[in-house]
Amino acid sequence: MLIFGHTGSTLGAALLVNTALRKGYTFETLLWPLYSFAFEKLDLTFWMQNIFYVLYIDPAVYVPEVLGIIILTWFGVIWVRARKLRFKEHR
Repeated sequence: MLIFGHTGSTLGAALLVNTALRKGYTFETLLWPLYSFAFEKLDLTFWMQNIFYVLYIDPAVYVPEVLGIIILTWFGVIWVRARKLRFKEHR
């Protein structure tokens, strides 16, 4: 829920909850300096092909990603309209 006047803290809380509930994060990735300064090596040979394969076979996997883009765009529009996010003009 967006609390007007506190958009920064609302977005921060939403990002914290997202990080806590996301399945891709583990304690090793969140606290990586305590474990070591190197991440485990992954085989990325067919990474891009797998993205398109999963999109074709199971498009529901990307619903959270699309919803996240929509929500972040919505926050951006609110901030620009409230003039809390200003763009500097280059002269």
